[in-house]
Amino acid sequence: MWMVVFALACVACSKDDDDLSVGELVGKWSIYEFEENGETEPADLDTELSYWEFKSGGGCEEYDYYMNRTSKGTYSLEGDVITVTYGKEASFVKVIEMHKDRAVVEMEEEGETYIARLQRTDNEPMLYLEPVLDFGASASQIKAKERRDFKRESGGTLLYEGSNYAEDYMGYMFENGKLESAAVNLKLSTPVEDVESFLSGKYKKIGESEGIFYWGNDKVMLGLAVKTSGYMIIYMAKE
Repeated sequence: MWMVVFALACVACSKDDDDLSVGELVGKWSIYEFEENGETEPADLDTELSYWEFKSGGGCEEYDYYMNRTSKGTYSLEGDVITVTYGKEASFVKVIEMHKDRAVVEMEEEGETYIARLQRTDNEPMLYLEPVLDFGASASQIKAKERRDFKRESGGTLLYEGSNYAEDYMGYMFENGKLESAAVNLKLSTPVEDVESFLSGKYKKIGESEGIFYWGNDKVMLGLAVKTSGYMIIYMAKE
């Protein structure tokens, strides 16, 4: 699978015949597909959840989902070439075509040129990708929606690989063939303040009981426990 590094920082789009305008660049873009030697390949999940945001004042932000890190820079536009600068380093991207919500650009990495396809996105920074919370769904229904790499199925549980640096693994637990709960295991190296900030930004913090910290809303209850293997976050339907 493709690995997206600094060479992919901030890409955008262009009209087929006319010069691109800054106004057309403004917004968030994410890569969903690559093309090389006439063959296409979907972007990795962490690439798809990352994004580049062009601002109207000439500023640019790159969000790297895998590291949960945002870098700020500037960009300029000349014809169909976008120059993005972070500190003393500059990246150049040639725009091939632009449509309303999608774009095609030419990029270079380690001396090789290839094509990246982008789409507008509403991605936001997040510590990890939350589970599919379709309580009562079957295993096949969850498999159809879950975007992580499948690990294995065992004893009424579906296990998936972690999707970024913080996430060790995650699983779905079924009772009588229906989804009862989901759990995400974060590595102990994850800053605890990041865990609390992420959960508190999405759910109301309820309190603590017997070493388990609780958050929730009108549909979901979460419990956070600190174990030797990492931070275990369990999702269950609110009764």
